[in-house]
Amino acid sequence: MPDRLAGNHGLVQQRIEAVDGPRVRIDGRWVLNFAACNYLGLNDDPRVRAAVSHPIPNAISLGMPRLLGTTELTDRLERAIAALTGQEAALVFTSTNHASRDGLGMLAGKTGHFLIDGGAYPISVDAAFAAARGESRVHRFTHNDPDDLERLLRRYPGHRNHVIICDGVYPGKGTFAPLPAFLELAECYGASLYIDDAHGIGVLGRNPTRAQPLGIGGSGTPSRFGLGTGSYLHIGGLSKAFGIPIAFAAGPNALIDRLRSTAPSFVHNSPPAIPLLAAALAALDIHQREGDDRRSQLIAAVRRFRAGLRHWDLRPEPHSCFPIQGLRLPTVAQARAMTTALRRRSIWTLLQHGSPGAPQAGAVRFVFSAAHRPNDIDEAVEQIAKVSRARAQRGRG
Repeated sequence: MPDRLAGNHGLVQQRIEAVDGPRVRIDGRWVLNFAACNYLGLNDDPRVRAAVSHPIPNAISLGMPRLLGTTELTDRLERAIAALTGQEAALVFTSTNHASRDGLGMLAGKTGHFLIDGGAYPISVDAAFAAARGESRVHRFTHNDPDDLERLLRRYPGHRNHVIICDGVYPGKGTFAPLPAFLELAECYGASLYIDDAHGIGVLGRNPTRAQPLGIGGSGTPSRFGLGTGSYLHIGGLSKAFGIPIAFAAGPNALIDRLRSTAPSFVHNSPPAIPLLAAALAALDIHQREGDDRRSQLIAAVRRFRAGLRHWDLRPEPHSCFPIQGLRLPTVAQARAMTTALRRRSIWTLLQHGSPGAPQAGAVRFVFSAAHRPNDIDEAVEQIAKVSRARAQRGRG
């Protein structure tokens, strides 16, 4: 598959030579990029780049695991993330993979069971199997179904270290986990709630309205439901919204202190590089002042895209304004053909293979950024319409 999708007009393994807002240069040709999660358009912000280029004393890393040493930048970033998420404390990790494995291992211990939402992101699922060291303690419940979750909790009673695992938002569907119901069940049965909010942090926030369906503040999916500080572990990353490849775990002081003392990453893994810490602090500072305006730009881009497709009698999905939109096609082959045709027209999108409800279907996904301008959206819609018309003509022929 990668070989068939690579090459000068490919979809994977593309060598990017330069970035200019929503466009990237590949093989000397500028391509409009709808394949990258850069929701707030911060990955090439001059102020973020300036923070990285400032002189850093002595080294770009400490060259040791965090158990032995840390930096003032790390402490500042963790306080900033705790403030952003509305949690008491936070820890940073080099990736959500590290945060997931360390967090789930701590919550379940050696005897707890992992109760995983059927739609949970693969990183969380893989981390649960790794922490369980087998399948006997890993169980799946129906996606977003509190009743099925409670059935599992009743099946495995008597433990206070079971872990309920879900995403905060399911970006391809534009749907949210029923977090209040899951948290209520966790508290009722003495379980822990683990929320992977990689796509929610920086995008979703409190008090959503019709005018601003993403909410305000960018503090993540839990705040959208008014959960506040609670007995749950909030996992996320700064890469999707802020353009910085750093992950975090946030939660109550006691939970984070416990994670700090048990996380294998602290013993065996190097912490994030110092330039990334500086870039993350700069991005969060910009977000504090401009985040809601950037989310408004993001919503405007999505709405323009959806209106443009409807003008051509095309039906975008999901039926929400989450900044991942798509066109579903009957087969994966048809979705691949459309994705490749758009790529040849310098529109880079994502190819989705099937879904639990329609395993034979495919979809072309468009990931939006506050950096996308109206003319970018109009260009993409025009090319989609041309490819769709050509496909329809071939079908009639």
